[in-house]
Formats: sequence, C-alpha cells, structure tokens
Amino acid sequence: MLQKKLSRFVQKISLFQKKVLSLQDIISLELNFKHTIVQFFILVSPLFLKAEQDSLYLAPSISRLIGANVICEGTSTTLSVNPSSVEYIWKVGNRPEDTTTDTFIHINASDFGTAETKVPVSVRSIDAGTTVYDTVYITTKPEILTRVNDTFCPEDTARAAMIGIITSTDCYFKWLDYGATTDTINDWWEGMPVDTTFRVRISRHPLEQIGYENACYIEDSAKIVVVRELGFSITGETVVCVGDTVSLTVTGAHDITWNPGDYTDATAFFEIVSAGNNAFTVNAKDARGCRGNKSHIVEGLPTPTDARIFVNGIEDSEADICRGEGAEISVLGGNGWFWTSSRDTSYFDTVYPRERTTYEVIVYADAARTQCSVKLEQTVDVRNCDIVYFPTAISLSSEIEIDDAICGGKRSNRIFKPIGRKQSFVQYYLAVFNRWGELLFESNDFCIGWNGTHQGEDVRPGTYIYIFRLTNKRDVWEKKGTVTVVD
Repeated sequence: MLQKKLSRFVQKISLFQKKVLSLQDIISLELNFKHTIVQFFILVSPLFLKAEQDSLYLAPSISRLIGANVICEGTSTTLSVNPSSVEYIWKVGNRPEDTTTDTFIHINASDFGTAETKVPVSVRSIDAGTTVYDTVYITTKPEILTRVNDTFCPEDTARAAMIGIITSTDCYFKWLDYGATTDTINDWWEGMPVDTTFRVRISRHPLEQIGYENACYIEDSAKIVVVRELGFSITGETVVCVGDTVSLTVTGAHDITWNPGDYTDATAFFEIVSAGNNAFTVNAKDARGCRGNKSHIVEGLPTPTDARIFVNGIEDSEADICRGEGAEISVLGGNGWFWTSSRDTSYFDTVYPRERTTYEVIVYADAARTQCSVKLEQTVDVRNCDIVYFPTAISLSSEIEIDDAICGGKRSNRIFKPIGRKQSFVQYYLAVFNRWGELLFESNDFCIGWNGTHQGEDVRPGTYIYIFRLTNKRDVWEKKGTVTVVD
C-alpha cells in the first residue's frame, strides 16, 4: 500500500519536472498522503527514493539564522543556519557574496561603522533554492542615571513598594527574578518583607523576541531594604541632680522634634525637675528616611541637702570631748560619703583630735560618689577632763583636812597633788624637785601626793618645781610648774 502511494507521489512530482525538491516544495504540493506520511518524509529528509519511472531527492530548506543579531559596538557575532545544506551563498552588508559550504559566518561590528548601525544579512541554500534574510543591529549599552531603591521602615506593615532603574534613553527591561518588562516594579507588600535584590537586564533593543537574540545589554539591580531599627541615637548623661540641666544630643538624624519642649535642634537642654526617671523623646528621620521615636531616660537624684552630722550621737556644731578620748562623727542622709581627712568612705569616722579640729565630709546622692553632693563640717573641741588644776601652795603647819571625792576619804591640806578626775589615763607620773634639781618626791599613783617632806623631814619654805605627766589612750600630756611651801 505504501509503495503504491510513493509511486503516485513520484508521478505527481514528475509533472513538475523537478528531481531535487526541498521539504517546503513537498508540503506545497498538497499531496493526498496522510499526515503521517508527510511527517515521515520530513523526519527522514534528505531522502532518496527509487521508483520505476525516476529518482527523487529531498533537499533541506533553511528557515532562519541562529545567533545574536543585536551586538555591542566593538564586539562580534557568529550567525549560522540549521539544518545544514551542501552549499550556501552568504551576503553581509555591502560585502561581495560569498559562496561556501560553511554553515556560519562571523561578523565584526567594527567593520560596519559606529553604533546604531543596521547590517543586512542573507544566506541562500543553493541546494534548496531558499533564502533567509536578517539584520544585525550594532548598538551601545544603555547608561544608568538612577537606581530607585525602596526602604521599609520599622513602622511600615503593609504598603506599595516601588523599585526601578532610570536610564538616559528609552530602553527595554527584563527583571530576571520577577518577570516584569517595565522600568519599575510597583507591587503591594503585606507585612514586613526581607532585604531583597531584584536583578534586571537592560538594552536599547528588545530583549525577548521570536527569532531574535540580543547580546548587547547590561545587568544591574535594585533593592528593597528593610530597616529593623532607626539609624539615629541619643547621647547624654543618664544621672543628673534634681534642679540641674542635662544636655542631650541626637546624631544621625534630621527633621527633629524634641518632647517635651518642641526643640528642633540636634542638641537640647532640659532641667531635671523631679527625682526618679525622667523621659525625653525625639521624633526624627534617619539617613535612610525612616521616621520614628527614640527616648532617653535620665535619673534625677535629689541632692542630700537635708543630711545631718552628729558627734557621738549628738547633733552639735561645736561638740567637745575630753583629751585622749575618741569621737565618732556620723552622717544621717545621702548614699555615699567621703571624709577628707581620713579618706574613709563609710557614713561615720572615728577621730582622736589632740586639739580643736574641724572635720569635713562630702555627702553624695549616689553610692558611687559621683553625683549631687553637699559638704558638711563638724568642729570638735578638746578639753582637759582629767586634771582641773594644781594648787599653787601648801602649808606645812596646816591641820585642815578635806574630802577626797576622787580617791575617797580625807586628805590633809598640806598634800600637793592634782585636783580633778582620773578618768581615762593609763599612766600617771608626778615628781617634785628643789631649785638645784634634786629629786624630792615622785609617784605613779594619782591618789598619793607630796606632803612637803624629804627623807622624813620637812623641807624649807620656798619655791619648788614639779613635773606632771599623764598618758591616755592616744596622747601624752605633760605639765611643768612651781609650788610654794610655807610654814
């Protein structure tokens, strides 16, 4: 059955007196073959058939050129044909025709002038008798003027985002990750996006077209940038005394408004009017155009102006103590202290003055001793509590006895010893000398005095010298004087 159809096919072709035909010629004959038979001839072409009357050759036809037909100035392209034939005639621009068996031809843009030049190209299949025409466009890459990026700020949740590329001339665009062919992408975003880069291919000629390949383009990108945190900051003190002024400065911002106060400068000054946390807020735009608020907290510390100072638990600006005794000076108020004399940092200091002394303590509002201080002073006077006085004379004939409240009992008025209270001394010494320096008497007992005798006999009336020395816990007190002996 197939053989009969082929025979009739050969007879019909013979009517056209053609022995070599292209596939296009076969199709144009509109033979009464089934469609599958026609496809069979196409798939096996070129095909050699033998029939009783004649022989038949099927030659391939050419339909288009393959390769880039848009190229940049200074580059080249190679165009080829498919399917292959036996022999071709190539014609490029004003060049002479070139008869060759090559299925390709190489074209240099530099051979045909400057940019925006059109170079006609044609190729004819000698075997099939068909010709394909095309044009090679020589052009330049586009120039980008501006990249349009979009920034999502922290307060953005849902809005339209727009990115794009602005070029110096009208161009064709192909967004590789998005599919759009316009110079911008404008789309709606729900929720906060992520940082995204969109790649784009740009050319002065179409980038996608059937039978058309563009090799002269640039690739660039535009971005959606997501700002998670505002790009400005506030600097300034965080602890300030109540009643003082704090200076706050915002950096990396513009279009500024402070609250409270409605200040619009980068630096603003605020008075701290209350103890505890004081909040100061700035509304501004950062360098990326994002607007928002940031706050700065300043702790207000009350200056301890109500601090009080005590000596041994008694508040007295002119306190006194006995010689040799210590005194505890303490402060009520504040959270940090510094005693300038001892450099102690507790709320109290124990002192042992030998004479009238004024002590100074700095009282701070904070434990770190850096903020809000006042200076307090306390004077401590020192008096002799152990010895009140020495008698200036004794009488060898006196029969008077007086009560001795310190040592108990009674004592004779002719006894020479200090009169006072023995309170805090730890060592006692009393010595009496004549005018030639001879030692007449000495004692280490506060209650034993000189009775005006030497070696059991009364001394002669006259003036005698005494030395008194008292040692207490931290001090030695010494006194020299004279006593007169009378009958």
